[in-house]
Amino acid sequence: MNQIDLHIHSTYSDGSYSVEDIIKEAQRKQLTWYSICDHDTFAAYDNLSTWPKGLLMGIEISAHDDLHGKDVHILAYGMKERVHIEKLCGYTLKNMEKIAKWQVKQLIENGYDITWEEVKRKAEPSTSVYKQHIMQVLIDHGYATEIYGEEYHQLFKNKGICMHKKEYPKVEDVIEAIHQDQGVAILAHPRLSRVEALISHFIRLGVDGIETWHSSQSEDAIRYSHCFALANQLLEVGGSDCHGKYGKEPEIGNSNPLMWEGDVEACIMKFMNRQENL
Repeated sequence: MNQIDLHIHSTYSDGSYSVEDIIKEAQRKQLTWYSICDHDTFAAYDNLSTWPKGLLMGIEISAHDDLHGKDVHILAYGMKERVHIEKLCGYTLKNMEKIAKWQVKQLIENGYDITWEEVKRKAEPSTSVYKQHIMQVLIDHGYATEIYGEEYHQLFKNKGICMHKKEYPKVEDVIEAIHQDQGVAILAHPRLSRVEALISHFIRLGVDGIETWHSSQSEDAIRYSHCFALANQLLEVGGSDCHGKYGKEPEIGNSNPLMWEGDVEACIMKFMNRQENL
């Protein structure tokens, strides 16, 4: 187990653990640093009565690289403001809600006895409806036995009836918004997103770092990302990307067994000091 996990999802996006449960688990496992990085929302941080020790504000922002036709995720940490990021993410969340409604409509028209209202209830308190929430309702009705099983692949993959192209803000606009809010922009899981060969491109666009130690990164992928980070003086972070029962990723605290925690902590100190000096 690692002592640093800078990529955890909560019930405010597509994770199954509440913020309270994440904090308790982080404290139980004595994590030194951790961050809830929900998709396109800061909602996890809005109702904290006290700020737990070791918790860093973060977010995972959906973006699109027009030049290469790739969807990517950009992690952001250490913001002093949120207004520019929230404006971009607001459009994304509205678009996702429209797509989710369309997907449920498709299911109903194809004989699935479900309603939009129950899908919305299942998604609460998430700021949007995700495929995992729809699949959980299908499981509740006996149409499926697991979230990522055969039914999921028939519906949401391979030209299934629920497939729909998503629209995300340009990656350069996302990076600019993060910097306007005085945060640092980190390219998330480059190999998982199939953009590893484009790291130099994202560096030119202004990313401040790489998620070198994402849980999915192999030793070879880590070495590849680490070389780019060293050569370009980039920050490096890592995390489990835990989604609870809504994902196949490791549990909280299992970022990557190969993580160099001293290096990650040094990066955390760098961007915390950077915020203090802005």
